[in-house]
Amino acid sequence: MSFQNPRLELAFQFLFLLDSSGAGAVDETAEQLANAMVKHRKDTLALIESWASGSGSGAGGTHGDSSAAVAGLTSRLTDSVRTMVTGFLQLEADKPLGKAAAPAGPDFTSWSSEVRDVYARSYRDNLTASGAREAMEPLFAAINGIFDDADAVVAEAVEMAQGAMERSRETDRITTQLAPAWPPHRQAATDRAILRLGRSEMLAGRNPPKWVVHHCVNLAKRFSTEKSPSFVNALLDKMLKQVLAEDPARAAGSAGDEGDASIEGDASQTDSPVSESSSDDAD
Repeated sequence: MSFQNPRLELAFQFLFLLDSSGAGAVDETAEQLANAMVKHRKDTLALIESWASGSGSGAGGTHGDSSAAVAGLTSRLTDSVRTMVTGFLQLEADKPLGKAAAPAGPDFTSWSSEVRDVYARSYRDNLTASGAREAMEPLFAAINGIFDDADAVVAEAVEMAQGAMERSRETDRITTQLAPAWPPHRQAATDRAILRLGRSEMLAGRNPPKWVVHHCVNLAKRFSTEKSPSFVNALLDKMLKQVLAEDPARAAGSAGDEGDASIEGDASQTDSPVSESSSDDAD
């Protein structure tokens, strides 16, 4: 599935924002992301259209090879577009949510000659400009598909954050049982959000539980303190064992999950990174 990691990362940031600033702030930020994505889609498609329409009919390619040329161009150029969109969805850790500077826009100037060449091949194969544009449609469809996925990421990340908040009371209770020295109100706000999201996603079943633990630890490495990864991993590993014990089918499905979901250690004895700015536990 495309954009799995950005989806989890956005959900974490939405959850953090939901806990600290409320649902209105999440809705506003999600709308900003969605609107910016609309602009990126329009700019990307317009740029490629301009390259194609700027090509002449007398240059480039060999008659009869346009389908293969379009397929190759689609594969390579959409990889670049996907990388751009991924960078847009992955907000910077050291900037407030929604305030990270988005990419200025598509700038794939190195692709212009190749797009013109492939379009010219299609023109020679299809005899008319409209035929050439139709032959290039797989490229435009693939790019639209990337942006459709990105739009879905923003919406799904909001749903994931809301689900984690709905389960937060139960998650906080379990966290307190597992690490009584570090109840949620004493934890760094980032760690509290990651733990809530991690357990919620284990239960939601969108991804294998061990995958969730592995990538939540990566969130702690990127967004929280030096001690956070081991603290988060120790607690989520215990939650993982609880979830798998309650659902044997889920345990069987997690056997081949990517990533080591366990760091040995007792979460109750782990030094938790405590943030003085951590808000009180949200009930």
